[in-house]
Amino acid sequence: MSAESDFTPVPEWLGQTVLMVEAPSLSDMTGAQRAGDACLWCQGAHDLEALDPVPGLGCRACGTCWTKRRAKVAAYLDWAVHVESCSACAVRRGADSLPIAEAYTAAHDHAVGTDEVTCLRCRQAVRLAEPLVMPYRWSGPVSNAPYYSFLHAGDVCPAMWQRGEVTLRAL
Repeated sequence: MSAESDFTPVPEWLGQTVLMVEAPSLSDMTGAQRAGDACLWCQGAHDLEALDPVPGLGCRACGTCWTKRRAKVAAYLDWAVHVESCSACAVRRGADSLPIAEAYTAAHDHAVGTDEVTCLRCRQAVRLAEPLVMPYRWSGPVSNAPYYSFLHAGDVCPAMWQRGEVTLRAL
């Protein structure tokens, strides 16, 4: 981004992460988006700032979309780090993670207009308000690139039940 940018400065790693996880794939971009004549997200042609997620492409975004996407990624990372470091919240959304989860839900809805995400395991759409939906970060098998997704927490994922990964216990 240029030195005269109206965008709020962010750590370089956060900006790179936003581009890595939020930018549409090249095949999903319009010609105007690839050329930098339209915002990566809203396709508008106003208040555009260069992002250059891929050298040689002139990708740009408007300040509104950039702010929304940056807030969404930052809130996800806050939530994921908490869940990874809190054994209670890793199993079920607890009181400590509730405000963080709510902040992510609001940022996600503001950025993309929905409160639904997809469980990585069962591939079902789930509402972020559901208390058993948790962030899940993992490394790709070939490149070790980070992936940011969601899972049903604990043993509630329908895919686990279908594959027999859950043991039913009776008293």
